[in-house]
Amino acid sequence: MALDMQKEGDTVRIMFEGDIDLISMTSLKNLLFSLSKDDVNIDLDASHVDFLDSSGIGMLMLVKKMQRSRNRAFRIWNMPDSTKRGLTPGMLELLLE
Repeated sequence: MALDMQKEGDTVRIMFEGDIDLISMTSLKNLLFSLSKDDVNIDLDASHVDFLDSSGIGMLMLVKKMQRSRNRAFRIWNMPDSTKRGLTPGMLELLLE
């Protein structure tokens, strides 16, 4: 798992590499929850996410909801098709809208 973060104005861009699952998501979750308390938009580059399980989906949905409640964006970019395969069309729409 690797994590890189850059701030550009009011947006924080995060590149995450590896799996987002129950075992490995703790550092990403802590970072996203912390950033959600700040007044920033969050862009997550998921181009190097190999696997996303239900706990990871739930955590990402919660961050999206927290950001919306603060009138801030949480965008997920470049998710590979192989990672999307485990998601229903409705879940994809909610995550990637």
